[in-house]
Amino acid sequence: MIEVKDFRNRPGKEGNREIVNKERLGNGASALMQEVALKVKETVACIVGVKNLDDKNNNDYYQSYFKHLAKPPKVIAWVEMTFPDENRRKSAYSGYQKKLKEKLSWMNASVIVCDKKTSKISDLTVQYLTYIKG
Repeated sequence: MIEVKDFRNRPGKEGNREIVNKERLGNGASALMQEVALKVKETVACIVGVKNLDDKNNNDYYQSYFKHLAKPPKVIAWVEMTFPDENRRKSAYSGYQKKLKEKLSWMNASVIVCDKKTSKISDLTVQYLTYIKG
């Protein structure tokens, strides 16, 4: 599962995106990581729910769903932001990753928080689209 957020410092319809999203990004991005965690939870619920439409013992399946996976599920929060230096970037993403892992502890997920500069995900190419003010 991948969630992509772009908070790079550039003007949006409401002004500077980082100022507009300050509440979501404050407190170690706790609100943003909660948002990502809820989206993961809802996605998992949909996947499990669809599988269980005709299943008489769906409670057993739901409770053991993640125990039967060969590897823990991967959750990637791709968060593009503007940072004054690399130390702040590393510190912020480390904190975001810790928060998201805490919020997803119920599923024992492998959690990655990264951006284009810090990603170590092989076989993934990311390009920025040109911003056109309109």
